[in-house]
Amino acid sequence: MTREDDVSRRVVTAMNRGRAQLNEKKVAAAIAAFDEVIGLLPLYGTAYLDRGGARMMSGDWAGGIADLERAVALLAPGAERAVAYSNRGVAREELRDLVGAIRDLRQSVAGGWEAASEELARIRTRYGTRAVDAEAEAGRPDAAAAARLCDEGRRLLAKQPVDALVRFQRATELCPGEQATWHGLGIVRAALRLAAVTAFDRALACEPQDLGMRAEGLYNRGMMRANLDDIPGAIADLEACLLLCRDDRVGFPAFGDSEKEAIFVEHIERRLGVLRAAATRPGA
Repeated sequence: MTREDDVSRRVVTAMNRGRAQLNEKKVAAAIAAFDEVIGLLPLYGTAYLDRGGARMMSGDWAGGIADLERAVALLAPGAERAVAYSNRGVAREELRDLVGAIRDLRQSVAGGWEAASEELARIRTRYGTRAVDAEAEAGRPDAAAAARLCDEGRRLLAKQPVDALVRFQRATELCPGEQATWHGLGIVRAALRLAAVTAFDRALACEPQDLGMRAEGLYNRGMMRANLDDIPGAIADLEACLLLCRDDRVGFPAFGDSEKEAIFVEHIERRLGVLRAAATRPGA
């Protein structure tokens, strides 16, 4: 048995044990099982989702929110991520963070989790529609707070990568129309070898665009698409990046060294040559 097989076996065993103990209301034992999983696979979003739910059951709302933040940051868009948003919204309401609760529940609804709609309706009944709308308005985009979170994320990346990821994810939630937050999230996800194309998609769709950041985003997304065998998408991105690299307004790549910049452009040209050749092969 390989080491990877052994880790997979231990993860499945511990996850099943934790869920069984949670069903039996043995919350402390369940948390210990999920701790074991996270020790084995620190980037496993589902373990944070389950441990967050267990912590909520124990009344540790703040601990639950911390785990659910990690789950949201690590999980791919889909049902589990929508559940993480919904659970975090419930926990935030318990701590009287109505703005955060409403934001999370709306994200969950957008992700297709119908139970979150019921939670939103319950909050409206409990606090009144006018109060809920006022709280939601108070949660409008906050670019300054998002920038601070991105700065924290960059400082944490080397030694605490999951916490760095959480900061960038939180920044995108605070300011979803900001190019820099999505770009930063994509960089961190790529550094952790997590799927990052969607984050760069969002960054490249934001307006206004910083052209240097756009060029970098196109390069990163193009390389990722090449790794995913999306040859047409990779060619389109790298061609667009090359045009921007040759635009004096952009200032990318900003090496401060014309020789290094020329080498980087040559690297993109060579990569494009390989991709174009691959695209013309029979059966491509």
